[in-house]
Amino acid sequence: MLHLDWRLLAALSYQESLWNRKAVSPSKAKGLMMLTTPIAAEYGVKNRFNAEESISAGARYFINLKNRMPPTVEEPDRTHFALAAYNIGIRYVFDARRLAKKAGKNPDWWLHVSKFLPAARKKSSAPVRLNSKTYVNNVLHYLDLLRWLDKQLNLFTERVQ
Repeated sequence: MLHLDWRLLAALSYQESLWNRKAVSPSKAKGLMMLTTPIAAEYGVKNRFNAEESISAGARYFINLKNRMPPTVEEPDRTHFALAAYNIGIRYVFDARRLAKKAGKNPDWWLHVSKFLPAARKKSSAPVRLNSKTYVNNVLHYLDLLRWLDKQLNLFTERVQ
C-alpha cells in the first residue's frame, strides 16, 4: 500500500469542500472529499456526507490515481498528476500527457503537461471546474501550510514523554 501523508489528504479535502462535510458541488459531488456517485459506489460509500466514509474513500481513490500513473512518472510529479486527475479525471491527464509528448515535451513532467490540460479538457461537456493547474497549486499551498503548522506549533504531533 502506498503511504499517504495525512496532511496531503487534509489539504485535498480543504480544496474540495473547505472541510464542509455537507458540501455539494454543482455537478452533485458531495461530502468532504466531493465524491461523485460512481466513485462513492466503487469505494463502498453508503453516505457521502459521512466524514469517515468520505475521507476513507477519497484517500483510496487518490492512491488508486497515483498507482495508475506510469512508472516513468516520479515524485513529486506523480502526486501532481494524481491531484489533477482527482480534479478533472484521469483520462484528461492522460490526454494532456499525449498532447505534451506530441509537442516534444516530457509527458512525465508536471511542468510540461500542466500546460496542455486546458486543451485536453476542452473535449469534455462536464461542468467547468477550477483550472487544474490552479487546483494543484492550491492543494500544495495548503499542504505547505499544514506542514509548517505541524512543525512550528506541534499542533498535530503527539509528544511522547
